[in-house]
Amino acid sequence: MAKIRMAQYGTKHGHARGKMQAMLVNPDVEVAGVFEPDAKQREKLQNGGTFADVHWYADVEEMLSDDTIVAVASEGNNAENLDQTEQIVNAGKHVWYDQPAGENWEQWQRVINTVQEKSLHVQMGYMLRYHSTFRQVAEWVHAGFLGDVFSVRAHMSTNISREG
Repeated sequence: MAKIRMAQYGTKHGHARGKMQAMLVNPDVEVAGVFEPDAKQREKLQNGGTFADVHWYADVEEMLSDDTIVAVASEGNNAENLDQTEQIVNAGKHVWYDQPAGENWEQWQRVINTVQEKSLHVQMGYMLRYHSTFRQVAEWVHAGFLGDVFSVRAHMSTNISREG
């Protein structure tokens, strides 16, 4: 089976290093490279760690115009990633996307429409904190409906660096 050629757009999302690492160790993936629009962030990551031996694109068009790249991990920070994802799908590439999907509902719908028109795929983690049931419980707590909530016990199996 041929390897899937992938790239990464952005490095500031909390999952960016993990996504790159997952691609690097996957025997079915060939990592084409990464593009980071922020020069300071790029300089910081090029000199060590997960991204040190990865090809760095000089500009986004170099990455997005490469027809051999089938999919791109969208890993900008939450304020960047919807615009970046729209560029990725407009270039005709599948997207491995981290939540949240931005704050512009019309733009998100436009991205999804483009994905459907181009027969692409978007794979995105699901963020439960925005789920209607979680919101309802939070409203009940704030309204006092559940009484005096003195303790909440929860677990999220993750260890994400606060650095991009």
